[in-house]
Amino acid sequence: MGYGWDEMEKADETAKKFGGGGSWRPEFFMQPGDRKRLLFAQDDPYCLWVHGSYKIGGDTNPVCLIRNEDLGHDACPFCDVPNKVQSNKGIWPFFVGAFTIIDLGFAKYDGDGNLTLEPFVSSDGKEYQFQRRIYVARKGSDNKPGMLVKLRNKMAHRGGGMKGVVIEATRSGKQTESIGDDVEFVERVAEKDWPKYLKGAGMSDEALQGLELDPFDFSEIYQPLSPEAMEKMLRAGGVTPASASSGSGSASGVDGVPF
Repeated sequence: MGYGWDEMEKADETAKKFGGGGSWRPEFFMQPGDRKRLLFAQDDPYCLWVHGSYKIGGDTNPVCLIRNEDLGHDACPFCDVPNKVQSNKGIWPFFVGAFTIIDLGFAKYDGDGNLTLEPFVSSDGKEYQFQRRIYVARKGSDNKPGMLVKLRNKMAHRGGGMKGVVIEATRSGKQTESIGDDVEFVERVAEKDWPKYLKGAGMSDEALQGLELDPFDFSEIYQPLSPEAMEKMLRAGGVTPASASSGSGSASGVDGVPF
């Protein structure tokens, strides 16, 4: 767990070695067909291994206790579950990079190509736009690179970090990452110009005053659950935790399975 693109290289070694916080987080996501503009508020990704939990009713993906070797654990209840169950229940481990972003809204174009940024409107009519969110990109596998790899490759020739970069993200279908499966570089905005840029994008002075622009403290957000809490989470999702004597699962599906 830590900041920097080089953490991705360490992930390859960790995946080979192993065979392949517990509260809600304000993570960014899109529905299939969505197109959004995003402003990145930090240079480098905060990288770590997490487990899937959606299929077992989890509202957040728990931190893997053994692939994040700095945590000092020698076992992980999710990893100890047999590989077949991990795959069927969608609880395999995968490597991600997390960024702080400002969600600028839906990118809508008219017939002449003019852009309008629009808010999300809830069922009760409340509008949501220009919110600070966590952009969680997966590394994926060699055969199916994730958005973390695609993002790094797209930015490699531009120099500098991600801070101040504006992208347009699209999600083509359900079997893609929830943050989208394609990005286009739009521009880079100097940090001192962010307030002016956001106001130009349609943000009110009042909303701007209340917006936190500093990056999230990911070391606090991604606090690991205790082994006992992870076992409780598994049971609540209909998965029987493995006995302590079963050893760690090899998780052959690591980063090589559909999203």
